[in-house]
Amino acid sequence: MDVPDKAPVAALYLRLSKEDLDKIDKGDDSESIKNQRLLLTEEAHRRGFLVGEIYSDEDYSGTDHHRPAFHRLIADAKEKKFDVILCKSQSRFTRDLEQSEKYINRIFPLLGIRFIGLVDHVDTSQKSCKKALQLNALLNEWYVEDLSENIRQVFQSKMRQGQYLGAFAAYGYQKSPDDHHQLVIDTEAATVVQKIFRYYLEGYGIPAICAKLQEENILTPAAYKKKNGLPYHLPHASCQDKNPTQWSPSTIKRILTNEVYLGTLIQGRERRISYKCKKVVPVPREEWIICPQNHAPIISAETFFQVQALLKQRRKRTKSCDKTQSSSPLAGLVHCKDCGSTMVKSGTKGKNQTYLRCSLASSTACGSCTGHSIASLALEEQVCQALNEQLLFLKQPDGSFLFGEDAKTVSPFPVLTFSLAHHFISSIEIGEKKENNRQEIWIHWNF
Repeated sequence: MDVPDKAPVAALYLRLSKEDLDKIDKGDDSESIKNQRLLLTEEAHRRGFLVGEIYSDEDYSGTDHHRPAFHRLIADAKEKKFDVILCKSQSRFTRDLEQSEKYINRIFPLLGIRFIGLVDHVDTSQKSCKKALQLNALLNEWYVEDLSENIRQVFQSKMRQGQYLGAFAAYGYQKSPDDHHQLVIDTEAATVVQKIFRYYLEGYGIPAICAKLQEENILTPAAYKKKNGLPYHLPHASCQDKNPTQWSPSTIKRILTNEVYLGTLIQGRERRISYKCKKVVPVPREEWIICPQNHAPIISAETFFQVQALLKQRRKRTKSCDKTQSSSPLAGLVHCKDCGSTMVKSGTKGKNQTYLRCSLASSTACGSCTGHSIASLALEEQVCQALNEQLLFLKQPDGSFLFGEDAKTVSPFPVLTFSLAHHFISSIEIGEKKENNRQEIWIHWNF
């Protein structure tokens, strides 16, 4: 068909998810990227559109907000590089109700862009389609919600059957080559686990065990996995790569308290808030899925519970020493800029002054990271000031300032509290001091 010079330019958006790939494997390739492209190209020519760029996201869910081609499409739409968006169906564009409302019903009309879904006969140029658009968005949302719940129930059923669903086996074990849902003992690593338990019963503290393992040139669990070809990654992997035998106290403690070494499989300790959010929250122990005698033990019950009793005694002594010290309002939020490790309390100067120091540097005697520190009270004061400055400009939906015009001369929050800090702040990164003795601080907000 001949296309006029001033014909509308159509952007074609294609998407293929994991579930679509499964269908193709079973012989139904109607959803394939190739067939979507063919269908949309023919339809564009039939309608007299000029085909502009083709945007394709393969192996992405319709609820994924991080699709690269989708974001390029939106950016190009705002630059008005095309007049029409053509999809096989509305669900190819998105299965998220809020995203559908935001773009198809609000942003695209403001930009003068027409949206067409072929299979479900959606066309924003027709006023009669508005109800169909909203109904499709709701049905797509329900589909994803039901699918998410079905998958969750299948996973829980497998967990109750004693099938291991983790990406990597716990240190000391490996996935069975015959059944990746079963754990079998990794003899080399299991020997190290047994050594750690033995050292602790012999009276070695956790830092001393770290030092002994390093003296013996034993690879850390992360380095051991990488040596065996597993794609394992930690946030401070670059630091551990420098010294793959530098064990951290947190790793030793995690091994000493892990019931997997008794042959007990524990899963379901965390869950997502919802299928729309990747944030996970802890689950109460009574809701965990526990399968005792699920696989071969590495540590005897007698040894394991002797270690737990010793750990409990030492925790009591530590708590009795620290009971006069209150926790910082920034507890858990402060991280080292260089390696990503948590900054922890480390020493005092005077009666009330405490310092935060990189936990990786503390545990490795600065062998794996620099030992920069910052005074806790000074940091709290700076964060409180920065937070108040940010809050002065927060507005409500009606455009009025959240704390009123008077807040510009008064700090909304003169004192930083734990709940306040954790509500407004995502994380804080501390860098090294510069030549002018000023500390580098990065605050990441939740708004």
